[in-house]
Amino acid sequence: MKTLVAVLFFAAASAQAASAPYLGSTGFSYPGFKAVAAAKAEGVPVVAGEPRDLVTAVHLLPRCGTDKLIGFADTPEQYQEAVALWTRVLASAGLSAGRPTFEHGIYTLPYDAPQGLVLREFMADPKQFKPKDPADLLANREMTVAAMEKAGLKPVAAWREELEGMLPTWSVYYLAKKEARTEDEKLVRILHYGEDIDDDALAGLPLQVVQKPRDWMRVYIGPELGMVSLIGRTQDELDVKVAKRQGLLVEMGKKMIAVRVHPIAPESLPEYRWQANLYFWQ
Repeated sequence: MKTLVAVLFFAAASAQAASAPYLGSTGFSYPGFKAVAAAKAEGVPVVAGEPRDLVTAVHLLPRCGTDKLIGFADTPEQYQEAVALWTRVLASAGLSAGRPTFEHGIYTLPYDAPQGLVLREFMADPKQFKPKDPADLLANREMTVAAMEKAGLKPVAAWREELEGMLPTWSVYYLAKKEARTEDEKLVRILHYGEDIDDDALAGLPLQVVQKPRDWMRVYIGPELGMVSLIGRTQDELDVKVAKRQGLLVEMGKKMIAVRVHPIAPESLPEYRWQANLYFWQ
Protein backbone atom coordinates (compact mmCIF):
# COMPACT_ATOMS: atom_id res chain seq x y z
CA MET A 1 0.00 0.00 0.00
CA LYS A 2 2.81 2.42 0.87
CA THR A 3 4.44 1.78 -2.50
CA LEU A 4 1.13 2.43 -4.27
CA VAL A 5 0.69 5.70 -2.36
CA ALA A 6 4.23 6.72 -3.29
CA VAL A 7 3.70 5.93 -6.97
CA LEU A 8 0.46 7.94 -7.02
CA PHE A 9 2.27 10.77 -5.26
CA PHE A 10 4.99 10.80 -7.89
CA ALA A 11 2.46 10.52 -10.71
CA ALA A 12 0.74 13.64 -9.39
CA ALA A 13 4.09 15.40 -9.10
CA SER A 14 4.99 14.56 -12.69
CA ALA A 15 1.73 16.14 -13.86
CA GLN A 16 2.61 19.49 -12.22
CA ALA A 17 6.26 20.14 -11.58
CA ALA A 18 13.40 33.39 -8.50
CA SER A 19 13.56 35.57 -11.47
CA ALA A 20 17.35 36.31 -11.39
CA PRO A 21 19.93 33.62 -12.20
CA TYR A 22 22.04 32.26 -9.37
CA LEU A 23 25.50 33.73 -9.88
CA GLY A 24 27.54 31.59 -7.53
CA SER A 25 28.99 32.09 -4.08
CA THR A 26 32.47 32.69 -2.74
CA GLY A 27 31.72 30.49 0.26
CA PHE A 28 30.68 27.40 -1.70
CA SER A 29 32.96 25.20 -3.75
CA TYR A 30 30.73 23.32 -6.19
CA PRO A 31 32.52 20.37 -7.86
CA GLY A 32 30.88 21.04 -11.23
CA PHE A 33 28.51 18.99 -13.38
CA LYS A 34 31.22 16.96 -15.12
CA ALA A 35 32.99 16.29 -11.83
CA VAL A 36 29.78 14.92 -10.35
CA ALA A 37 29.27 12.79 -13.45
CA ALA A 38 32.74 11.30 -12.89
CA ALA A 39 32.10 10.52 -9.22
CA LYS A 40 33.61 7.21 -8.13
CA ALA A 41 31.24 6.50 -5.23
CA GLU A 42 29.61 3.13 -5.67
CA GLY A 43 26.00 3.40 -6.80
CA VAL A 44 25.82 7.18 -7.06
CA PRO A 45 23.51 7.92 -10.01
CA VAL A 46 24.77 10.80 -12.12
CA VAL A 47 23.74 12.61 -15.28
CA ALA A 48 26.46 11.10 -17.46
CA GLY A 49 24.10 8.39 -18.71
CA GLU A 50 26.05 5.41 -17.44
CA PRO A 51 24.05 2.16 -16.98
CA ARG A 52 23.46 2.59 -13.26
CA ASP A 53 21.35 5.72 -13.80
CA LEU A 54 18.17 3.63 -14.16
CA VAL A 55 15.90 3.62 -11.10
CA THR A 56 12.98 1.22 -10.74
CA ALA A 57 12.21 1.73 -7.03
CA VAL A 58 10.20 4.63 -5.62
CA HIS A 59 12.06 4.62 -2.30
CA LEU A 60 15.20 5.90 -4.04
CA LEU A 61 13.38 8.99 -5.36
CA PRO A 62 12.69 11.33 -2.43
CA ARG A 63 10.89 14.65 -2.77
CA CYS A 64 12.68 17.85 -1.81
CA GLY A 65 11.30 19.62 1.24
CA THR A 66 12.40 23.05 2.42
CA ASP A 67 15.65 21.76 3.90
CA LYS A 68 15.31 17.99 3.82
CA LEU A 69 14.64 15.04 1.54
CA ILE A 70 11.38 13.18 2.17
CA GLY A 71 10.78 9.69 0.79
CA PHE A 72 8.72 6.53 1.14
CA ALA A 73 10.09 3.12 2.16
CA ASP A 74 8.28 -0.15 2.81
CA THR A 75 11.03 -1.68 4.96
CA PRO A 76 13.98 -0.63 7.14
CA GLU A 77 16.24 -2.10 4.46
CA GLN A 78 14.78 0.21 1.79
CA TYR A 79 15.15 3.15 4.17
CA GLN A 80 18.79 2.31 4.83
CA GLU A 81 19.48 1.88 1.11
CA ALA A 82 17.92 5.25 0.28
CA VAL A 83 19.74 7.10 3.06
CA ALA A 84 23.09 5.54 2.13
CA LEU A 85 22.61 6.47 -1.53
CA TRP A 86 21.54 10.03 -0.83
CA THR A 87 24.25 10.64 1.73
CA ARG A 88 26.77 9.88 -1.03
CA VAL A 89 24.89 12.00 -3.60
CA LEU A 90 24.81 14.96 -1.22
CA ALA A 91 28.48 14.59 -0.40
CA SER A 92 29.42 14.49 -4.09
CA ALA A 93 27.63 17.83 -4.51
CA GLY A 94 29.39 19.42 -1.55
CA LEU A 95 26.41 19.17 0.84
CA SER A 96 26.36 17.72 4.35
CA ALA A 97 23.72 15.15 5.30
CA GLY A 98 22.13 15.42 8.74
CA ARG A 99 20.54 12.82 11.01
CA PRO A 100 17.89 10.77 9.13
CA THR A 101 14.57 9.60 10.58
CA PHE A 102 12.18 6.80 9.59
CA GLU A 103 8.63 6.50 10.88
CA HIS A 104 5.35 5.14 9.49
CA GLY A 105 6.91 4.37 6.12
CA ILE A 106 8.28 7.88 5.59
CA TYR A 107 11.94 8.80 5.88
CA THR A 108 13.57 12.21 6.06
CA LEU A 109 17.17 13.19 5.45
CA PRO A 110 18.03 16.79 6.41
CA TYR A 111 20.99 18.49 4.79
CA ASP A 112 22.98 21.70 4.98
CA ALA A 113 23.34 23.76 1.80
CA PRO A 114 25.50 26.89 2.16
CA GLN A 115 24.92 30.41 0.90
CA GLY A 116 21.17 30.24 0.44
CA LEU A 117 21.07 27.20 -1.83
CA VAL A 118 18.41 24.51 -1.70
CA LEU A 119 17.97 21.13 -3.36
CA ARG A 120 15.04 20.80 -5.76
CA GLU A 121 13.85 18.08 -8.16
CA PHE A 122 12.07 18.02 -11.49
CA MET A 123 10.22 14.98 -12.84
CA ALA A 124 9.58 15.14 -16.58
CA ASP A 125 6.13 14.57 -18.01
CA PRO A 126 6.30 11.64 -20.48
CA LYS A 127 4.59 13.91 -23.04
CA GLN A 128 7.90 15.77 -23.35
CA PHE A 129 9.38 12.99 -25.50
CA LYS A 130 8.36 10.15 -27.80
CA PRO A 131 6.42 7.45 -25.95
CA LYS A 132 8.64 4.59 -24.74
CA ASP A 133 11.62 5.80 -26.84
CA PRO A 134 14.72 5.54 -24.58
CA ALA A 135 16.92 7.53 -26.96
CA ASP A 136 14.45 10.41 -27.18
CA LEU A 137 13.94 10.32 -23.41
CA LEU A 138 17.69 10.72 -22.83
CA ALA A 139 17.95 13.43 -25.49
CA ASN A 140 15.11 15.32 -23.79
CA ARG A 141 16.85 15.02 -20.44
CA GLU A 142 20.17 16.26 -21.77
CA MET A 143 18.50 19.18 -23.55
CA THR A 144 16.71 20.22 -20.36
CA VAL A 145 19.82 19.82 -18.20
CA ALA A 146 21.80 21.98 -20.64
CA ALA A 147 19.13 24.68 -20.36
CA MET A 148 19.28 24.44 -16.57
CA GLU A 149 23.03 24.91 -16.52
CA LYS A 150 22.74 27.87 -18.86
CA ALA A 151 20.18 29.41 -16.49
CA GLY A 152 22.56 29.06 -13.55
CA LEU A 153 21.00 25.99 -11.91
CA LYS A 154 23.37 23.30 -10.65
CA PRO A 155 22.46 19.67 -11.55
CA VAL A 156 23.43 17.16 -8.85
CA ALA A 157 22.03 13.84 -10.08
CA ALA A 158 19.60 12.48 -12.65
CA TRP A 159 17.84 9.21 -13.41
CA ARG A 160 15.90 7.41 -16.04
CA GLU A 161 12.89 5.97 -14.25
CA GLU A 162 10.77 2.91 -14.89
CA LEU A 163 8.27 2.75 -12.05
CA GLU A 164 5.31 0.41 -11.77
CA GLY A 165 2.10 2.11 -12.87
CA MET A 166 3.89 4.98 -14.64
CA LEU A 167 5.27 5.58 -18.11
CA PRO A 168 9.07 5.74 -18.36
CA THR A 169 10.38 9.20 -17.53
CA TRP A 170 13.36 10.98 -16.01
CA SER A 171 14.13 13.20 -13.03
CA VAL A 172 16.90 15.64 -12.23
CA TYR A 173 17.89 16.92 -8.79
CA TYR A 174 19.61 20.29 -8.70
CA LEU A 175 20.67 23.22 -6.55
CA ALA A 176 18.75 26.48 -6.80
CA LYS A 177 18.63 29.76 -4.93
CA LYS A 178 16.26 29.56 -1.97
CA GLU A 179 13.50 32.17 -1.69
CA ALA A 180 11.03 32.91 1.11
CA ARG A 181 8.30 31.33 -1.05
CA THR A 182 8.97 28.33 -3.27
CA GLU A 183 6.62 29.90 -5.83
CA ASP A 184 9.20 32.66 -6.31
CA GLU A 185 12.16 30.33 -6.79
CA LYS A 186 13.75 30.01 -10.20
CA LEU A 187 13.01 26.34 -10.90
CA VAL A 188 12.27 24.01 -13.79
CA ARG A 189 8.49 23.86 -14.08
CA ILE A 190 5.64 22.79 -16.37
CA LEU A 191 2.68 24.99 -17.29
CA HIS A 192 -0.28 22.87 -18.45
CA TYR A 193 -3.86 23.65 -17.49
CA GLY A 194 -5.59 21.97 -20.41
CA GLU A 195 -6.03 25.02 -22.65
CA ASP A 196 -3.77 26.21 -25.48
CA ILE A 197 -1.17 28.67 -24.21
CA ASP A 198 -0.75 32.18 -25.65
CA ASP A 199 3.02 32.56 -26.07
CA ASP A 200 2.69 36.30 -26.55
CA ALA A 201 1.34 36.53 -22.98
CA LEU A 202 4.62 35.03 -21.71
CA ALA A 203 6.89 37.16 -23.88
CA GLY A 204 9.19 39.47 -21.96
CA LEU A 205 8.67 37.71 -18.62
CA PRO A 206 11.65 36.71 -16.42
CA LEU A 207 11.49 33.08 -17.47
CA GLN A 208 13.07 30.79 -20.05
CA VAL A 209 10.84 28.51 -22.13
CA VAL A 210 12.75 25.25 -22.54
CA GLN A 211 10.25 23.21 -24.57
CA LYS A 212 6.78 23.34 -26.14
CA PRO A 213 5.72 19.66 -26.16
CA ARG A 214 2.03 20.47 -26.83
CA ASP A 215 -0.03 23.55 -27.64
CA TRP A 216 -1.23 23.43 -24.04
CA MET A 217 2.10 22.62 -22.36
CA ARG A 218 5.28 24.62 -21.74
CA VAL A 219 8.40 23.49 -19.89
CA TYR A 220 10.08 26.57 -18.48
CA ILE A 221 12.59 27.85 -15.94
CA GLY A 222 11.42 30.61 -13.63
CA PRO A 223 8.95 31.48 -10.86
CA GLU A 224 5.65 29.60 -10.80
CA LEU A 225 3.07 30.63 -13.38
CA GLY A 226 -0.67 30.21 -13.03
CA MET A 227 -3.37 30.08 -15.68
CA VAL A 228 -7.18 30.13 -15.50
CA SER A 229 -9.62 29.80 -18.41
CA LEU A 230 -13.14 31.25 -18.38
CA ILE A 231 -15.94 31.07 -20.97
CA GLY A 232 -18.95 33.30 -21.67
CA ARG A 233 -22.00 33.36 -23.92
CA THR A 234 -21.24 36.97 -24.83
CA GLN A 235 -18.23 39.23 -24.51
CA ASP A 236 -20.05 41.28 -21.86
CA GLU A 237 -20.74 38.18 -19.80
CA LEU A 238 -17.11 37.12 -20.14
CA ASP A 239 -15.85 40.58 -19.15
CA VAL A 240 -17.82 40.36 -15.90
CA LYS A 241 -16.39 36.91 -15.14
CA VAL A 242 -12.85 38.06 -15.90
CA ALA A 243 -13.12 41.14 -13.66
CA LYS A 244 -14.50 39.02 -10.80
CA ARG A 245 -11.80 36.36 -11.16
CA GLN A 246 -9.01 38.95 -11.42
CA GLY A 247 -10.20 40.53 -8.19
CA LEU A 248 -10.23 37.15 -6.45
CA LEU A 249 -6.74 36.27 -7.70
CA VAL A 250 -5.34 39.58 -6.49
CA GLU A 251 -7.00 39.06 -3.08
CA MET A 252 -5.24 35.69 -2.94
CA GLY A 253 -1.88 37.40 -3.47
CA LYS A 254 -1.43 36.53 -7.14
CA LYS A 255 0.15 39.05 -9.52
CA MET A 256 -1.65 39.39 -12.83
CA ILE A 257 0.37 39.08 -16.04
CA ALA A 258 -2.09 39.18 -18.94
CA VAL A 259 -5.58 38.32 -20.18
CA ARG A 260 -6.09 36.88 -23.66
CA VAL A 261 -9.59 36.62 -25.17
CA HIS A 262 -10.49 34.23 -28.03
CA PRO A 263 -13.72 33.41 -29.90
CA ILE A 264 -14.96 29.85 -29.53
CA ALA A 265 -15.94 27.92 -32.65
CA PRO A 266 -19.73 27.29 -32.67
CA GLU A 267 -19.27 23.55 -33.13
CA SER A 268 -17.14 23.32 -29.97
CA LEU A 269 -19.49 24.84 -27.39
CA PRO A 270 -22.72 26.03 -29.05
CA GLU A 271 -23.89 28.02 -26.02
CA TYR A 272 -20.56 29.72 -25.37
CA ARG A 273 -18.83 31.94 -27.91
CA TRP A 274 -15.94 33.55 -25.98
CA GLN A 275 -13.03 32.33 -23.89
CA ALA A 276 -10.48 34.21 -21.77
CA ASN A 277 -7.14 32.89 -20.51
CA LEU A 278 -5.81 34.65 -17.41
CA TYR A 279 -2.06 34.43 -16.70
CA PHE A 280 -0.55 35.32 -13.32
CA TRP A 281 2.36 34.70 -10.97
CA GLN A 282 1.44 32.28 -8.21
